[in-house]
Amino acid sequence: MTERPLSDQPSSPSPDRSDSRPRVSPAGVQRTIVLAYIVAIAMPPAGLLLAIVVARLTAGTGSRHALWIVAVSLVASLAWILIISGGALNTTNTDY
Repeated sequence: MTERPLSDQPSSPSPDRSDSRPRVSPAGVQRTIVLAYIVAIAMPPAGLLLAIVVARLTAGTGSRHALWIVAVSLVASLAWILIISGGALNTTNTDY
C-alpha cells in the first residue's frame, strides 16, 4: 500500500458547512445598514430592497434595523409624494 503525501491528507476535520451564507465581516454589515438608511430616504423603493438584504445579513442577531429601514422608506415615500405633488420640483419661472 502506498502512503499519500502529507499535503494530501486532511490536517483537521472539515468545518461545518450547514450555514450556506458566506461570512460577512461586522464592518461590512454596518456599512450595508448605513447605506440602506441613506437609500431609504433618497430612493424609497430601493431602500425596501436593501431592507431585505439587511434582514438576511442580520438574521438571528435580534437586530431591528430592517424594520426601521422599512419604516424610514415608507415615511420617505410619503414625503416624496407630497413634494412632487405639491409642485416643488417644477420650474415654472426661469426669469431671474
